[in-house]
Amino acid sequence: MKTTLYYFSGTGNSLAVAGQIKEQLEECELVSIPQMTGAYGTDLRIEGDGIGIVCPIYMHNMPHIVSRFIERINGAGYLFMVYTGAGELGNGLRKTRKLFSRRGLALSALFNVPMPSNYAPYGCPEQSVQSERIAGAKKRIDEIADIVKSRAVHFDGSNTGFIATHLYPGLLYKLGYPFIPKMDGNFTVEESCTHCGICQQVCPVGNISLQDGRPAWKHGCEQCYACLQWCPANAIEYGKQTHGVQRYHHPDIRLKEIQAGTA
Repeated sequence: MKTTLYYFSGTGNSLAVAGQIKEQLEECELVSIPQMTGAYGTDLRIEGDGIGIVCPIYMHNMPHIVSRFIERINGAGYLFMVYTGAGELGNGLRKTRKLFSRRGLALSALFNVPMPSNYAPYGCPEQSVQSERIAGAKKRIDEIADIVKSRAVHFDGSNTGFIATHLYPGLLYKLGYPFIPKMDGNFTVEESCTHCGICQQVCPVGNISLQDGRPAWKHGCEQCYACLQWCPANAIEYGKQTHGVQRYHHPDIRLKEIQAGTA
């Protein structure tokens, strides 16, 4: 049975996980969600024997582009989702199942694969933490592949307590999530910018234009931080929170692979 893995990835965590799952499945195809939505727009219709979605989780919820993508799924024999966040699903499990249910889709499995955080305002994980998370993910992927091969029903737990899920930061996440596209107003560009254009090339949703060679954001942001994390000159900052913060992208993913998956 053929499986199509659709992914959304800014700094490579989700792409790395999707690629490793693909290696263990027979007849598996890897497809970029931004490319699909960019190519077909509102005419996009998705269906198939097996469909998997691999993406980060932001503010205990899926990226907006993934939510819009799910609206285009007509049906699948086996439908599963893999979250690659910093470890906490929070209220994301309930929200995800609710979205699929509203679409009349039966979600068969949901997996949580903790990865190194790429949310630059919170800092960069120490190298030991990065290595531990990446090694743990590879073991977890073996388990995921076995479950998907057998088309079994499986749902990882939220692993987040009630207070964090519903009060702090859960309530703030709920209130802030609709405003993610406009949060790019906090990005700034330092004089060290070399006008290379990589920020524009890695933005998965085409949210960056170049003005006199410098990036300008168009308020359709997904908060993936690809622009900041891949900038070779470390010239992009997010307010005052990222000054001096080491940049991160998945060590097994090359720049050209991210560029190839953009809209």
